[in-house]
Amino acid sequence: MNPDACRSRRIDLLNDSTVRKLPRRSVALWPIGSLEPHGRLPLGIDTFIPTKILESVALRTSDAWLMPPLPFGYLFKYRAWPGSVGVPAHALAECFVSACGGLAQLGISRLFVMSGHDENREAALTGLREAQDTFGVRSVYCGWIDLAMTLLPQLNASGHEGHGSECETSVFMHLFPDLPLPADLANDRKAEVRPPAMGDDDLFAPQECGTWVRQVDAKTNSRSSTGSNDAASSDKGQRIIDHIVGRACEIVGALRNGD
Repeated sequence: MNPDACRSRRIDLLNDSTVRKLPRRSVALWPIGSLEPHGRLPLGIDTFIPTKILESVALRTSDAWLMPPLPFGYLFKYRAWPGSVGVPAHALAECFVSACGGLAQLGISRLFVMSGHDENREAALTGLREAQDTFGVRSVYCGWIDLAMTLLPQLNASGHEGHGSECETSVFMHLFPDLPLPADLANDRKAEVRPPAMGDDDLFAPQECGTWVRQVDAKTNSRSSTGSNDAASSDKGQRIIDHIVGRACEIVGALRNGD
């Protein structure tokens, strides 16, 4: 996609006179992410992916306006690793409340948030709920990968999807072909083809396993990613992104048109 294509849909490029004239049912699109290690992938991949997705959504959905990305998130699991820069959960929640207050002042009462970092969820929802109570801003929150959960198991060759592994790498390869992956694969390992075990850091682990709260010690672990990305491909990434953009457009349309 031409990087200049969505200039007219970026809210940060509008002036205050233009913003005052936005349609009443306008929807703000807000990509949020993190800065943390993902094995072979860039530290900012959690921000890059939802930003690219929401650029496409802004172009395909009427009255949708792209906000600047929030590049920092709440970090817990990989907090001790080099390259991890995060904010406290309470600060992230307050950021959502304040941002929604500013949107309400502009007359924008609908917000679609897409995150690239799973640990943002609790803080974001806390802030968004308070923002609706305080400012009447209606919102939808999702992780980008949430919108492809019916598709990912069909594409994933190893049966495992974790931090910086096959599907996320495929999406990176499709969206950022100008940012090649390092040739050194020493930090990778092939994932054993087996069902996810109890406590695995795996997207496909059954919900009946519960949510395991634990950190990854950088001193005793050699990898900041999980699973394998040996079977990652740009074509696979395109299928995932096409699916997600379609679902996101449907959600934003419903949010815009709802009472």
